[in-house]
Amino acid sequence: MAAHGFQPVTLQWRGETITIPARGILPLVAEIEEILQHGTSDAAIEVLTRPSGPGFVKISQCLGAALRHMGKRVTDEEIYLSIDGALAKGDFEQVSAARALTIELIGIVSPALSREFEAEDAGAEK
Repeated sequence: MAAHGFQPVTLQWRGETITIPARGILPLVAEIEEILQHGTSDAAIEVLTRPSGPGFVKISQCLGAALRHMGKRVTDEEIYLSIDGALAKGDFEQVSAARALTIELIGIVSPALSREFEAEDAGAEK
């Protein structure tokens, strides 16, 4: 089986589209894995793919790590409070966007699994 490398991953933050290049992404993968595995014996990919997904604190920390990796000045608290504020206002579009970030995190942590999901989605659309 041929190995495929990392792919660029695109995230949204405050209306800005941010693309994380594949080159040099491994330190970010390690940081996200550490965030997701902290306090659990589960592998990071297990946390991302379980039905409930990671909680908003973990999502905030992972998004913060990714944004800082790209040179953005943002705190995890700022991200968490934006999600919390959206919940309080009933802005479920923003809350859904935060949950959808889980898919992008899979793209960072496990490019091979991300490609499998994309292939399944493409097959389901036919």
